[in-house]
Amino acid sequence: MADACTLADTVAGFAAASCGFEGPTLSGNMYFLRPTMGVKKLTCESRVVKNGKRIRVVEATIYGDNGQEISKVFWNIWICSVKWLSKKKINSDRIN
Repeated sequence: MADACTLADTVAGFAAASCGFEGPTLSGNMYFLRPTMGVKKLTCESRVVKNGKRIRVVEATIYGDNGQEISKVFWNIWICSVKWLSKKKINSDRIN
C-alpha cells in the first residue's frame, strides 16, 4: 500500500496546486477499505474539500481496476505563497 499512499499524495498535491500556490503535505489520514491483492491497476481522483487561508484540505479516493474504492485519503496541505516566502528571508550570516 506504500505505492497507493504515494499515488494519493501526488494526485492530492496537484489538486491543491490547481487552486493557486503549492506546498508540502502537513498531515494525512488514509483509510484502507479493501485489500489490493489481485488488483493490477490503481486509479486516483482528488478534490479540494476546503480551501483555507493557510491550509487546504484535500480528499483523494483510490480505485482498483474493477472500479471499487480501495482507500480514501484526507490530506492537509500548507499553502506556500511567494508573498509569504519573500517575507521570510534567511540571514546567511546567522547560518555560518
